[in-house]
Amino acid sequence: GGFTTPEARYLYGEYGDQFNVVAWETVADTIPATEHASEIVAIHLAQRPAARRFLVVGRSSFSVCQRLLALPQAETITWFDLDPAYPAQLLSRLPERFLAGVERLEIPKDEIRRWLRQPRVPYDVVILNGPDATTLALIRYFTREFFQLLKANVRDTGVVGVRVSAGE
Repeated sequence: GGFTTPEARYLYGEYGDQFNVVAWETVADTIPATEHASEIVAIHLAQRPAARRFLVVGRSSFSVCQRLLALPQAETITWFDLDPAYPAQLLSRLPERFLAGVERLEIPKDEIRRWLRQPRVPYDVVILNGPDATTLALIRYFTREFFQLLKANVRDTGVVGVRVSAGE
């Protein structure tokens, strides 16, 4: 099947035990991505093992949210995709077997910068799971203003993890 948001045209289907989403002529999401998501969660929990409040930002982050939902201490998991319309579209099409605990996810419909400006209980861990800043649209997640907004929404002892590709 397929769906369209203001940002992209997505095609989806199942292969084996996976639900795959394609956009921009590449794989946009694979669910479950248990191994990769587990690595991301482990890296962040190694820095803040008692974390209870999580903010996850980025593409292909539903599997990270699934792994966080499995943690007994997880109280709040807020998920922002870089395409704000994607989470609702994805969740409405995912097979039931992938939706365990999804009702516990907080998925704001607002733009993340506007949302971060509102007062709220700070997070223990922020996971920026986006691609490299290779376009003007992606650079907005790597500005001083954006990191100041994150700092205002993270506990003093909290962690903000940023994904950066290795190599030259």
